[in-house]
Amino acid sequence: MFKKTRINVILCMVIILTVIFTPCSPKSPVTGDTKRAQLATMSRKSLDNTVSLDDTSFDFYVANKPRPYGTIVFFTARATKYKCSVCREMEAEYSVLASSYRAHVANAGARNPPTFFTVVDVDGARATFQNYAFQQVPQLLYIPPYSGQESKYVVDKKRAFGFTSKPTAEDLATWLHTQTGDRVHIVRSTTRAVLTLVLLAVGAACLARPIIHRLPTIINLLRNKMLWLLVSLGMYTCSISGMIYDIIRNPAPFFMNHQTGQIVFFHPQANSQFVVEGFIIGGLNLGCALSVIVLATYVPKIKHTQNRSTAIGICTMAFVCLFYTVMSLYRSKNKWYMRI
Repeated sequence: MFKKTRINVILCMVIILTVIFTPCSPKSPVTGDTKRAQLATMSRKSLDNTVSLDDTSFDFYVANKPRPYGTIVFFTARATKYKCSVCREMEAEYSVLASSYRAHVANAGARNPPTFFTVVDVDGARATFQNYAFQQVPQLLYIPPYSGQESKYVVDKKRAFGFTSKPTAEDLATWLHTQTGDRVHIVRSTTRAVLTLVLLAVGAACLARPIIHRLPTIINLLRNKMLWLLVSLGMYTCSISGMIYDIIRNPAPFFMNHQTGQIVFFHPQANSQFVVEGFIIGGLNLGCALSVIVLATYVPKIKHTQNRSTAIGICTMAFVCLFYTVMSLYRSKNKWYMRI
C-alpha cells in the first residue's frame, strides 16, 4: 500500500513539474482575415448593416492593424441629454445608406477590399472621442484599409463628410462614391408608407357612415363665417410666427442662462430665432389684424355715436401700439427696417 502511495505521489509531482516547466505555446496573432470575418458576421446579424463599437472594439477593428478593409465610422451622441436632433436624423439616413449598401453588394457582388459601416456613440467610447479631439457631433469618416503609413486617431479632411445642411442618404451615397468608388442606389423601406395608407383607408371606412348621416350639420358648419375667420387667423398667426422655420430648423424654445437664471426669448442673431420669439411676434401681429377687423367690421354697426367714437379710438390706439411694438422688435433684429 505504501508503494502505491509513493508511486502516486511521484506521478503527481512529475505531472506538476511537467506543467510548470513546459513552455506555453505563444498565442496566435489575430489576422486581418479573422477581423474581417468577424465584422462581416456582425454586419449580417444587424438589421441595418451597421456595427456598434465602443473604445475596445474600435481600437481592435478600426484603429489597430491589420485592417484589410475599409470602415465608415459614424460618431454620434444618442442620449437625449445631449439634445442632438441632427445626430438622430442623420443616423436614420446613415442606416438607410448601410442597408442600401447591403443590397448593392448582394446585386453587384462582394467588393475587395470590403467596406463596413460602424457606429460609435460618445457614451461608450469617450476615450476614442478624446483621441480624435472632436468638438462637435455628428462626425462621419471613411477609414481606408491600413496601408502602413497613416497614423491612428488623425482625421483626414479628405476622408471626412462635409456638413453643409441636413444630409440625406442620397448625399451620403454621393460622398461614399468619392471614397470607395461604389455607386449605391438608395432603397428606402416602403413598410411605413404602406401601413400609413392602410390606416388611412381603415379610418376613412369607419368614418364614412357617420359623416354621411351628419352631412347636413357638417355643411352648415362649413358655411359658418366665424369658423373660417378663426381658421384664417390661426393660419395667419402660424405663418408669420415662423412655424415653418421651427419645423425645419428645430430651434430651442428659449435661452436660459443657468448661472444668472435670466431667460432670453429673442435670439441675438438676425438669421435665427427661438420658438417663443416667433409666437410673440405672431401674437402681436394677430392683435394688429384683430384691431383692424373690429374697426372695419363691428365698429360701424354701433348705433350710439359716442360709443362708436370711443370704439374707433380704442381700436386705433391698439393697432398703433401693437404695430409700433412689432416694428421695434423687427428693428432690434434687422437694422435696415425703416423707422416710423
